[in-house]
Amino acid sequence: QRSMKLVFAAVLFMMYSLTAFRMSSLPLRASSRRFASLSHKVPTLSQVLIAKGKERIFEQGDPLVFNGAISNIIGKPVLGDEVLVKDFQGNLLGRGLYNPHSMYRVRVISSKDDKLINAPLAALIKGRIEQAVQSRAAMLLPRSDTDVYRLINSEGDRLSGVIVDVIGSTVVVQSSALWAEIQKESIEAGLRSVLQFKDKTILWRRALSRLNQDGLQELGTDSTISASMNGDSDGSATDNVAESEVVTENGIKYKLCAATDQKTGFYCDQRENRQLIRSLSQGKTVLDAYCYTGGFTLNAVRGGAARVTSIDSSARAIESLSENLALNNMTSFVASTSTNNDQSTTSEEITAAKATEGQVELIKGEAERTMQEMIKAKKSFDVVICDPPKLAPKRADLERAMRKYKQINTLAMQLVNPKGGLLLTCTCSAAMTQSGKFESVVQSAAKAAGRDVTIVSKSGA
Repeated sequence: QRSMKLVFAAVLFMMYSLTAFRMSSLPLRASSRRFASLSHKVPTLSQVLIAKGKERIFEQGDPLVFNGAISNIIGKPVLGDEVLVKDFQGNLLGRGLYNPHSMYRVRVISSKDDKLINAPLAALIKGRIEQAVQSRAAMLLPRSDTDVYRLINSEGDRLSGVIVDVIGSTVVVQSSALWAEIQKESIEAGLRSVLQFKDKTILWRRALSRLNQDGLQELGTDSTISASMNGDSDGSATDNVAESEVVTENGIKYKLCAATDQKTGFYCDQRENRQLIRSLSQGKTVLDAYCYTGGFTLNAVRGGAARVTSIDSSARAIESLSENLALNNMTSFVASTSTNNDQSTTSEEITAAKATEGQVELIKGEAERTMQEMIKAKKSFDVVICDPPKLAPKRADLERAMRKYKQINTLAMQLVNPKGGLLLTCTCSAAMTQSGKFESVVQSAAKAAGRDVTIVSKSGA
């Protein structure tokens, strides 16, 4: 068997994309008590008791309370109500937001030892945002060569169901939890309170499929919501409009539109992996499958790659990548733009592309079919990057997604230099990541491809 190194990237807790709908207001009902100070609310807050034997995971900081972990509910909480989370003996574990429609019955936003445990909800949200700003500053974000980064990473910043990305002059909020829709004004006010965001545009985007999983469909959406839904092709929509702008990450420029591009406009969670690829590309041949607008491609070129081949099925993505190459004075490196969606494409045509001069070859085509043709043409690369779109939006899709990930990674591994090379493979599916099975899927793909692999790096967000 031939050997290769495997760089493994699991993107943890990223509720990717889904564009939702445009609306002026969301007709969700929540208790008016939620804005009162906690000190006044304590006697009236409902209590969620955790079943015996399950309290340890919450003591260790797990923020998501599933229905099966609950032994009893004292009170009658409704959607959006704050509740106290306690163990079976009545000892306080934390404070959270209740949702009777979601598999996440409670999203814990404050633990018992948190200094914000007694703060009013609006103040707690503001405090979480301030903490996130401080932690990013400790990582030198933003800085002179980077003005695009993730500020709030859902559970990682103790605001479950909320992603906040800073995209140049725009702050993009992506909501995937109904509590966030209820508290939209408080979240936006918290962002506005930060001096560096005072003059930025705040763009609110909704992850519709995640909101549906959180119970949106059960609320009945046949009036205001359905009437205002936006049928964008990528499934997402916004409350307001942002213009395209040029942003910078690690010194590389990107032209983005936070209102219309996928997710929040940029995959901020891949910053370290893009930097990793830059550091490993000197003199290498690189294949960037599912290249989108070229984050990995641009970093490979900047890192001194001898040649980069980039594939995406979206004409818009290929066009954006071409623009981004030009922004970074890499236009002269573009070798060709071709399409392989025509059934007449052959492995001989793929082989012929090898003779084209230049560093970057752009291929508009379906990634798996392109890789199959490259294998027939006996092509190989020193570095292969495989970052497909979400394949398991929910747990029910996991088995099918595992088969698909195996198929994709088997193809990718067959294109890694048989003398040894690197594969950066990623999953952005929360169900896949949370299952802990991605590594075994990759190992299974290695066996099918007849390759030995060694995991040399793991990363997540």
